[in-house]
Parts: sequence; structure tokens; C-alpha cells
Amino acid sequence: MRSRDGQPATEVIFVNRTDGPLKRYWLDTQGKRRPYGEIPAGGVSSQSTFATHAWLIEQADGKVLGIYVPTAKVGRVVIEATPAATQPDWNAGAGRKRHGRSGL
Repeated sequence: MRSRDGQPATEVIFVNRTDGPLKRYWLDTQGKRRPYGEIPAGGVSSQSTFATHAWLIEQADGKVLGIYVPTAKVGRVVIEATPAATQPDWNAGAGRKRHGRSGL
């Protein structure tokens, strides 16, 4: 998974509903992770971006929770504290998503 050159500009709001901090990475056009800080436990973080840019969220232990690619519409990504057997809630309709490590 990687970002594509593109437009339009948009915004993503990440909501961390887990008990720990989450790391946020932009996946550049080569698929390399570029760190964009942490979202504290219970925190909210807004990110200006483009509709074709991919964002990866991982736990402090390195477990990838998902990859999010926004649409032109402002998106909201809610990351829930869930059992390991289920996926986080990536607020449907706000963008395209991929789970796990495939494509990295």
C-alpha cells in the first residue's frame, strides 16, 4: 500500500478509543512509512491530507491496526479498544480501508 499523487485536499480526524497511544504514519508514494506523531489514549487528532494518501495506524507494540485512505469528504476514523480477534471500527463511509500488513 502506498500514497498516490493526487487531489483534492481533505482532512481526517483520528479518534483513539484505546487504552494506549497509537502511532500514525503517512505511507509515501514509495510505500515507506513517514511518522506523523502519536495519538494519545482517548485522544483526537486532525490531519490535513489528500484523498489519495494512505495512513497507517499501529499500536506502541508495533501491531498494525489498519490502513486508511480518505476520500474527498472529511473523514473520521474511530479506533476502538477491541479484542484481538476483531477489527477496529474504521467509521464506514469516510474512506477506503485495509486491515493487516498486506500490501506493505
